[in-house]
Amino acid sequence: MIKANQPDFFFPWLERFVAAGSPWGCDGTTVGLDGTLCLHLTGAGQQVDLMWDVGTPREDKPTFRGGSLWVERASSTDPRLGKAALRHVAARLTAMFHKHTPALLTRRNRELVDVRFGPGLLESLCGEILCVGQTRRADHLLAEATHRDRAFELRFRSSGSELLMHLVPRGAPAKGEVVRDYGPCALCTARMPASDAERSILDFVGYVLALSMHPQMRFIEDAAGSARSDAGAQRLINPFLHDAVPADISLMNALQGCSGGLSMVAHSDRECLSYCPLMTGPSQSLYLTRPELRPNLEFLRRLRLTDLSEQAVIMSGGEGALASLLQETIEQDEPALLVAIDSCVPRLIGDDSVAVVQQARREHRNLPTINVEIRLDEADNQRAFWRDLVRELSQSKARTPGKAVNLIGFGSPRTRSLPELQELLSSMSVRTNACVVPTFDIDEMRRFRDADLNLVFPAKHVREAFELAQPECGVVGAEAAAPFGLEGTRAWLLEVANLLAVEPPGEPFFQQRMSSLRARWDALARRAAGHRVGVVLLDCHFREPDCMVRMGVPWLGCLDEMGFALEVMVVRTHAHAGSHERDFQHARQRLGEVLRSHSGLSVTKVDALDALGDLLRKGKFELVYTEVAQDRRVTTAGKVPVSPFDFEMGFQGGLRTLRRLLNLAETPFFQRYHQHLPPADWKP
Repeated sequence: MIKANQPDFFFPWLERFVAAGSPWGCDGTTVGLDGTLCLHLTGAGQQVDLMWDVGTPREDKPTFRGGSLWVERASSTDPRLGKAALRHVAARLTAMFHKHTPALLTRRNRELVDVRFGPGLLESLCGEILCVGQTRRADHLLAEATHRDRAFELRFRSSGSELLMHLVPRGAPAKGEVVRDYGPCALCTARMPASDAERSILDFVGYVLALSMHPQMRFIEDAAGSARSDAGAQRLINPFLHDAVPADISLMNALQGCSGGLSMVAHSDRECLSYCPLMTGPSQSLYLTRPELRPNLEFLRRLRLTDLSEQAVIMSGGEGALASLLQETIEQDEPALLVAIDSCVPRLIGDDSVAVVQQARREHRNLPTINVEIRLDEADNQRAFWRDLVRELSQSKARTPGKAVNLIGFGSPRTRSLPELQELLSSMSVRTNACVVPTFDIDEMRRFRDADLNLVFPAKHVREAFELAQPECGVVGAEAAAPFGLEGTRAWLLEVANLLAVEPPGEPFFQQRMSSLRARWDALARRAAGHRVGVVLLDCHFREPDCMVRMGVPWLGCLDEMGFALEVMVVRTHAHAGSHERDFQHARQRLGEVLRSHSGLSVTKVDALDALGDLLRKGKFELVYTEVAQDRRVTTAGKVPVSPFDFEMGFQGGLRTLRRLLNLAETPFFQRYHQHLPPADWKP
């Protein structure tokens, strides 16, 4: 296997691999500062240049593995020449990725947001590619990588020349001429390249940086303005929390849970679609799919597939098959909504799926139709779907008496909590007009605009999913702290009344609903007081304003309200003891501000993540908060994992949550049998 720090060996190998088994030869590859890779193909006296943006999809170009692959130029005016070259290269690259994923062809660090700028920066972002004393480009060796004067220096040397480059964080003075801005930093050079060899070095470094950084990434510095030297914290993430909160919804979930006359036609090969309904859970993360959202027979009956064959891909294309399948689906199902799912293969072979679907729409009296593209690693696809759904189905706002809300992101109607919240709103004379995200009801969507307020679940994944749809609604959008726990549900109802300008519910309203469960709640809370929950947090966790909320769930406050004692283990991320102590004391202060049961709170310093294994085994707590499904680090320590998915909304949901957590805490299974489990992997 060729190492990623040897581009002069890797790219020639890639050229040979791409050209294998075809009349095309690859005369070379060039990489660009913007993260693009150009393949120069020749064959039968013709030349074709294929451009691949490895890290970023482009709106007007065919998508390929999270980026875009297209014909940049061709010596022939016959478009079939470029399409043939494109098909071959796409097939060869796909075959390569089935076996392994080369680091030089993969975007990286998309989960990192805050990155500390210091001596360990290069290793944190692209250590296996840019390695001092190992990485060679042309006849130059990466001789030095030094953090100095609020900049990071890269020196490539050969026997006759030296090329000096600087990575300068956003807002810092430039070091020489700015070559390209990458969001969190700019690439500068003391002098522009004087030879083709030096130019190839600059292009290669820029290419690696484009794959290693993204616009949302930030370089963190100390208040004094100097970069921190605790490089080990660059890559240190909490192994029990998702570094980036996972999108708790997905396009496939929306289609799986839809109510009404939905039909789906997927223009793809069988392998592309076969795993989507089964592998995409309520979060695109390690969580298992909830039973109420798993695909059922009804969903599978809704889905038809063109099942592109190799012959169609190579010879004829699939537009005819798509048109026939659309006609058959519309005539047999008479759907209220048709969803046409495009995929990578049709776009690569040049099928105009959008035109075929629009023609079918016109032939059937403007049947509501949504075109979507399956790109599971891109949130844009999901956001566009909700926007198009509002555009296609929602009708002009009607004047209806009373107040009405649309609930955005509050769960599936198949759960118990959502109908209970709707009943609480109804008793306040507030009508629930529609419930959208993660699923939807076609009939409800028709009256979507007939609401006074879009009440959005206060979590990043819901907010981002609905951000394109909100301007299309003609309805004001607002957020309120989610209704978890007794006090949280009470505060939510009062805030909804305030947002709708209706009379807030009084004490008789709450007493009537609390009287039937208060005695049970108090009895369970007394039992919970005898149990402890272990929580692992980094010392920097409490710098964020929403540190007490995970995926919209105020988990620490809820555990405290239920009576559980908390054992909070604060892990050190700083090399400097003073910084760690400052963050540790801030953590204690923030916990004291939020939690009422201070007598049940214990906050412990942990010097390193390596010490957590022993702490979990020896800890006097039964439950451990983790966002990793079936976390064996917890179960092998004899403890029971809990996560945000164990919490339910509303008064009754809060009671069920308390009972559920208490039952888990009193379950001795892992305590008795953990020694029989295989050892857990503690790698972050």
